[in-house]
Amino acid sequence: MKKLTCSELGGPTECNHEVIAKTFEELGEHSKTHVIEMVMKGDEAHLAAIERMKNMAPEEQQAEFASFKTKFEEAPDA
Repeated sequence: MKKLTCSELGGPTECNHEVIAKTFEELGEHSKTHVIEMVMKGDEAHLAAIERMKNMAPEEQQAEFASFKTKFEEAPDA
């Protein structure tokens, strides 16, 4: 199991919600669930983070995704 915070995964800098997963794919699923929950609550910071990612060029999105994967791989076991 690995643990990263929402902010480490591109979320708002003030969001310390921990996302825990066995695989990188599972991390993505849990992260997405968290973001959806926050958006449903009307959290403006998470909405802004989504917009920032949506407005990235495809190359920037790929680089961001690669960064998240590296962070996951380098994270200590939880």
